[in-house]
Amino acid sequence: MNQTTQWTEVEQDQRYSFGIFEQASERLVGKVTLSQVFRGPFQNAFIGYDLDHSCQSQGYMTEALHLIMSFSFNRLLLHRLQANIMPHNRASQRVLEKAGFVKEGFGATYLKINGKWEDHLFYALTKERFDEHSKNAPYPFIYEERAETITIKDERQSD
Repeated sequence: MNQTTQWTEVEQDQRYSFGIFEQASERLVGKVTLSQVFRGPFQNAFIGYDLDHSCQSQGYMTEALHLIMSFSFNRLLLHRLQANIMPHNRASQRVLEKAGFVKEGFGATYLKINGKWEDHLFYALTKERFDEHSKNAPYPFIYEERAETITIKDERQSD
């Protein structure tokens, strides 16, 4: 997907992508994407994510999901997030369950991945469940909009 397509999808409220950066090195170690944003009576999006193997089991994805969930429910005003996970991916299932997602179903041969039809488990989180779950979280589930100011200094001398 090229940059122009990505910006168009954001402008059209269809897809939002976020990087996950290692704090000390500022190295990009993963991403979270909200896609297939549906409005109207559904107010839903699908969430997908991946993380560099070297950073797994260190809380990066749990923290990133909490921020994205807050962004989704409090900024985008979605009502529901969905995620589809292959049954053998227990680590991803645990991340979703810790974040408050609930397993809702199973899809046999649901998606074609690397040329093979793969089964998937269906997880979802509603705004109501998010609000309840966030009350008991060990840290705040707060997405903050930040405005950054860039100052350009003109190095030329005036005569």
